[in-house]
Amino acid sequence: MYDPETLAKLEEATRRYEAEVVRIVGEHPGRPLDAKHLYTPLDAPADYARDLGFPGEFPFTRGLFPLGFASRGWNLRQVVGLGTSEETGERIRYLLSQGMTAVGIVGAVKNALGAYGYDTDDERTIGFAGKDGVQVDTLADFETMLDGIDLDRVSLHLITPSAFALACYINVCLTRGKSLAEIKGSMSNHVRAERECFDIAEFCTRAMPRFNATYVDVRNIREAGCTAAQEIAFGVALGMAATEALIQRGLGVDEFAPRMNWFVNAGPAFFEEVAKFRAMRRLWARTVRERYGARDPLSWRLRAHCQTYAPTLTREQPLNNLVRSTIYALAAVLGGVQSMSVNSFDEAFAIPTEMSATLSLRTQQIIHLETGVADVVDPLGGSFYVESLTDRLEREARGIVAEIERRGGALRAGEWMEQQVRAAAFREQRALDEGRRTLVGVNAFVEKPDRQLELITSNGESLLTTYDPAVRDKQIARLARARAQRDPVAVERATLRLRRAFAEGENVLPAYIEAAAAYMSAGEVARVCREMLGETRDYFVFGGRADASYPLS
Repeated sequence: MYDPETLAKLEEATRRYEAEVVRIVGEHPGRPLDAKHLYTPLDAPADYARDLGFPGEFPFTRGLFPLGFASRGWNLRQVVGLGTSEETGERIRYLLSQGMTAVGIVGAVKNALGAYGYDTDDERTIGFAGKDGVQVDTLADFETMLDGIDLDRVSLHLITPSAFALACYINVCLTRGKSLAEIKGSMSNHVRAERECFDIAEFCTRAMPRFNATYVDVRNIREAGCTAAQEIAFGVALGMAATEALIQRGLGVDEFAPRMNWFVNAGPAFFEEVAKFRAMRRLWARTVRERYGARDPLSWRLRAHCQTYAPTLTREQPLNNLVRSTIYALAAVLGGVQSMSVNSFDEAFAIPTEMSATLSLRTQQIIHLETGVADVVDPLGGSFYVESLTDRLEREARGIVAEIERRGGALRAGEWMEQQVRAAAFREQRALDEGRRTLVGVNAFVEKPDRQLELITSNGESLLTTYDPAVRDKQIARLARARAQRDPVAVERATLRLRRAFAEGENVLPAYIEAAAAYMSAGEVARVCREMLGETRDYFVFGGRADASYPLS
């Protein structure tokens, strides 16, 4: 872009500028060591066509679609899950009436939409039932929760890796007259060394081509403490592990890659977050095309759902969290994600109230409709700083991916990856403790008494969601009713089929679908799984150890 003489002069002028700035103001103690005061064309990519290109074209640095959000807005998704299926369904319908276009349904921790397999009448759910998500036991709960919701018009995501939850959702769609091939949606089937993970991915690729069933979850890794470069690298490594596992099952990369979903994070370092999304898209596009020979351009695209960063949501001065989440969401939009949910200001205390959840939705709507940032594709593209960050993050991520490959790939290198996350989290916490990193209201501008906290708990009436222990009794009654009304012959038949599927190494999804249709509960299905596989199921960020049915050869 510039002739050698001009570049040489620019380089010399930049050195003089940096030296003068340091002489006058010194080094800022909280500034990243590798950050410069000023970025110039010397920091921009040398080859525009190779490294940037145009939006909608390989390597997708500048976005997946030619017109960006001018042709299609991102999915305005909020996470919903509280109490029983009635309360959750009511909240979903309310937020849809307020402009939400997509919903993520989260289950209670001891049930996790069937992932852990403890029914509400199990003593292990005492104190948890419906406390941090919707309590789901049987297909009847799904039917109630999704009643009156047009699944053709709403993008629905199941926040769970559970085949049982997917089977319940499939049955709801089938009873509404849909074929398997017509079912849309997605789920958090995060890449892990479990047979169930790849059974879900394979079944949906072959029978449900409109459903997104392979999930690269790096949002939770980021919130555990990893860096932006690690978030990119771990995501690419997990995507590679999924790609190789599905190819081994006889699928072609262009069959499943277009439906691979990424779950990413948008956090405090504004420009780094924008650059991160751009670098992530570019590295994945190059990897899936050059390493795996994908020919379909849809396979090259990294489609990402983003949730804003939760670790900086504070109990101190909680209304500050509105500002934080807004800035994080803006970075995600400028980085070009396809879907987003914004954390609510009260999530450090409890499940969001209707008011706080609506404010999170309004945050997205204001960014989309009032600021104009969605009118231009990749508006920060060409910024010397952003382009430099994009290049640096891709370069660092490539090095991390190479180390993961040296250790046998993501499914083998999980322990090493977790160690890297813990080390990064420790460095970040130490910076906060030592005052080198600022968190307003926590280690700077502290207020005592906390007037914001007083405001949301004024007059003895908290504006926060409070847990009602009666939820468990209500849900136990629902579970008992479902068991009393079901056909015991169908339950016995479904149980036998589930056992056979595990014993003979079949894809388990058809058996799960039959079990859910017979109104077997999550706990009953999980007991069969434990009997057949043993107590080996883990739900760590990186997939944990392989279960007995998915040995790492």
